[in-house]
Amino acid sequence: MAKHPGSLSIFLLLFFLILIEISPALGAISSQPGIHEHFEKGIRSCRKGDFDEGIRYFNSILQMEPSHYLAYLNRGIAYKDKNAYDQAIVDFNHCIQLDPGNAEAYFQLGVVYGNQANLEEAILQYSKAVIVKPSHTKAFAARAMMHSLNGSLNSAIDDINQAISTDPEFPMFYIVRGQFLDEQGDCRAAISDFEKAMEADSEIFNTKGNLAWVLATAPGKDCRDGEKALKLAKEELSSGESHEKLKILAAAYAEVLDFKHAVEFQEKALEKLKQVKPLHPLDARILGEDLKKYLNQLKSYQNRRPWRQRP
Repeated sequence: MAKHPGSLSIFLLLFFLILIEISPALGAISSQPGIHEHFEKGIRSCRKGDFDEGIRYFNSILQMEPSHYLAYLNRGIAYKDKNAYDQAIVDFNHCIQLDPGNAEAYFQLGVVYGNQANLEEAILQYSKAVIVKPSHTKAFAARAMMHSLNGSLNSAIDDINQAISTDPEFPMFYIVRGQFLDEQGDCRAAISDFEKAMEADSEIFNTKGNLAWVLATAPGKDCRDGEKALKLAKEELSSGESHEKLKILAAAYAEVLDFKHAVEFQEKALEKLKQVKPLHPLDARILGEDLKKYLNQLKSYQNRRPWRQRP
């Protein structure tokens, strides 16, 4: 198994958060009077972001029917979404005790442990989810993220390949695999994946920017195209600024040897990155790693050197 220093861009973190933003878990509720109504109200409360109200409805269900595993599961999701991780873990484990084949409970445990930056435990829980439900695409994709952060790019690529085989129409998976392949040094395969994602949806989640990044920073000259990278980076930035997009534009300017603009936009990217507030321990770890990278990139441009992913 190939090992690589664990890193994951804020872009990939955002994808991970989108991936785990799951609709409340549904299923056979109960024939007992009042439970269905409370369950629906709890779901609606959580969907509008009122997790405390949702928890109160799920509490009522559990008073009426203590073995209601879906109430434990959805209350756990509500606790997770308000960052009450210890309570979430207790509820997910209660759900598993009542329904050992509940893949969603294992998946949600993986989310909690991942947010806490407990990567090994997160990987274990995602693994249990895919054992119970081999078609659990989100679990494969989430485990890929954890493997990448844990320095196991080969395992990450294996998992995202499995996610793609289960859902080949989801362009985001190609973007994620492209990032993994780029980090591994396979710029041709990375470019191919980004182009596939663009063909499916050219506006999805910084697709042009990801392609521009490879074209500007790939170690192999045959993969680089500074003018195309600059064009794509400018198009991506036109849809709204972010530190990631500014960083990519800076790299593109450096590749065409316009170091004045490279420094200017990298400084803007750095300032925007510093404004990001971590929500979880995992966020804090990734923000710290990205801050070091952004500073190194700025120093490179100040020294009139284009950025390369690796020597």
